[in-house]
Amino acid sequence: MHPKRTQTPLLTCTSLAVLGALSTTAGADEAPTALPEVLVEPPEEIEGSGTERISRQQSHRLQDLFRGDSEAHVGGGPRQARRLYLRGIEGSQTRVTVDGARQGRDLHNHRGGLAGIDPAFLRYAEAEPGPPAADDGHGATGGSVRFETIDAGDLVDPETGYGGFARGVRGSAADSLATSAAGAIYPTERIGLLVGGSYTTTEDYRLGGGEIKDYTAYDDRNLLLRLNADGEQQRVRLGYEENENLGELPLSGGDRPPFEEDDLADQRMVRETTSLNYEFHPETRWVDLELDLYRNQSEWEDRDAEVGFLSDGVGGRLANTATLARGSLGPLGHGENRLTIGGDIERDTGEGDHPSRGGDILTYKSQGAFIQNRLESERLDLSLGVRGDWMETDYEQLGESVDFSEVSTNARIGYWATPSTELFVGYGESAQGRSGTTTLHLDRNIGSRDQFDENEVPDDFNLDEFEATRIEYDDPQTSATTEAGVRSEQPLAGGRLELSGTLFRTDIDDLILYGFEQPTRLGRQPIQSIDNLDDQITTEGYTLKAAWRGEALYSSVSFTHDKVRGLGDGDTLTPGEPSGRQQLVRAVGPQGDRLVWDSVYQFHPALQVGYTLKAVADLERVIPGDGERDGYTTHDVQMRWQPGGDEDVTLYFVVHNLFDEEYASHTAIPRYAAGETVEDSDYAREPGRDMRLGAKVRF
Repeated sequence: MHPKRTQTPLLTCTSLAVLGALSTTAGADEAPTALPEVLVEPPEEIEGSGTERISRQQSHRLQDLFRGDSEAHVGGGPRQARRLYLRGIEGSQTRVTVDGARQGRDLHNHRGGLAGIDPAFLRYAEAEPGPPAADDGHGATGGSVRFETIDAGDLVDPETGYGGFARGVRGSAADSLATSAAGAIYPTERIGLLVGGSYTTTEDYRLGGGEIKDYTAYDDRNLLLRLNADGEQQRVRLGYEENENLGELPLSGGDRPPFEEDDLADQRMVRETTSLNYEFHPETRWVDLELDLYRNQSEWEDRDAEVGFLSDGVGGRLANTATLARGSLGPLGHGENRLTIGGDIERDTGEGDHPSRGGDILTYKSQGAFIQNRLESERLDLSLGVRGDWMETDYEQLGESVDFSEVSTNARIGYWATPSTELFVGYGESAQGRSGTTTLHLDRNIGSRDQFDENEVPDDFNLDEFEATRIEYDDPQTSATTEAGVRSEQPLAGGRLELSGTLFRTDIDDLILYGFEQPTRLGRQPIQSIDNLDDQITTEGYTLKAAWRGEALYSSVSFTHDKVRGLGDGDTLTPGEPSGRQQLVRAVGPQGDRLVWDSVYQFHPALQVGYTLKAVADLERVIPGDGERDGYTTHDVQMRWQPGGDEDVTLYFVVHNLFDEEYASHTAIPRYAAGETVEDSDYAREPGRDMRLGAKVRF
């Protein structure tokens, strides 16, 4: 196997940020694993070390965790409106798992989906926004992100048999206080137990320039329970996670100010995940078995109106990897060839607690079988795979079902021109059989005339002319992702210089969209039809990166250019109208050119400082009906101090948005009115200068 293959991931820029990203929880810190004294190694080369970036930023918002990366972006302003984009593709199109459990869909507007993943309890993460492999799972249009939480082995001191941590962070922009703690023991030699919890409270946050953004305060609570049993050839991990978010927050589906008081609701969002992970690694190269089982429940509730929605997902995955060859591979040099065969099954049931249309709303089921072969050697890396998916969507209120089957292929070739320079090209396909551009509270409006009351629909909606929602889509949504590039690592000035460039493109065909009679007030009217979008949507661009790593300094610069094509007028479901625009931005999001410079310097083992610059250009290519967006530049500084060189006590001081820039994310979604163009000033702004003081104690 090539010596550099396991050191530098294919997608270096995104891996740096997403190792410990995708969190919608308020409290965040590094996973309390043992880290080296000098934290200047590139995070992707230290197991679980994406957590170093988390601690350096003292994150307590999702946006903060992506500040060091140009390929990933989170925006939207208030917590209830935040969304993740990877290479221009929205997070609802990305497969996200925590301990093997696939995360649920959006329930009400942007509430749900990536709900409450607390980086304080992460030990490992892996992000692959490029071409999906066959064993990555079902529905990975934008790629996949996998998280693994900590267990007792990450905290316990072998000499004492116990261990843990406690930490707190105070922030100025929202007068926030984030706390977390965890403790673990080994009651026997091979069985470990862990209990962790965190709590965060924030007030309405302050914009750049000083204005207070009303109705953005919230509280977060997290609980983590883990049991692990480790044998010589087997490993079992059983876990339970719970995240609860509370706030008097706007109900609107957009990020457009002002938020009116009569739009507020006492909202509660809860995610509960139960997972079982089993690994069997006997002393034979023919068996390397993994089994994942899970249940993931996400629930949103309007406690004022006593209305709520629930996504109840269950599933499992079984895979075996056999090493077909290891050692000398002839002209390819030394390496190994591994073959993975397996299958997965998932079911997600959407339920509603609503006065007129409660009970089951929509059930989506998928079964998949896959085979993936990976050959890695000193001269050539080759990966080939094929996946079959069987998908079924049950529209419970209509009594109708739609089912599809689809075969997806993938391939990747990497040629090592020199021992430290690789040329690569990859291709991967994915499929899914339901719409990922809508939320469960819109799905409840799929039905027939007798299920709707005239008092529910807008006054100008003619309910008498509506018979039932028409299920008219004939194909599953499919995607094809291609990337090509080069990466190299060379010695320079007593350190190592890393260079990479990647071209990427994703084509999305037959996007499944909903049709509405009226272009606005989507949640109050019956859905007329469900159909495939005629036109292909494409995201394409490139990322360039340069990084230098020395004994005490690590500094990287990354630049990403991407654009979205295929959003013009004239499509079947009129993306120029608000109804189409609101759905399309949940699939793709133009972001403009982005430059990120991220550096960390270790003065001595007790003191570390960092700086992050993010510059975003003006956005001129926008979804029809949107106005052009102004660019912005933010600066962050970070400091970490361990008094007396004691690693058990760490103090942090961080300033985000140092110069108090007033700006809005390019991916913020407005509340459209029919026929209008939304100007740049009509979007919710991001927080202004935020000074954070944090402390952490390990025991």
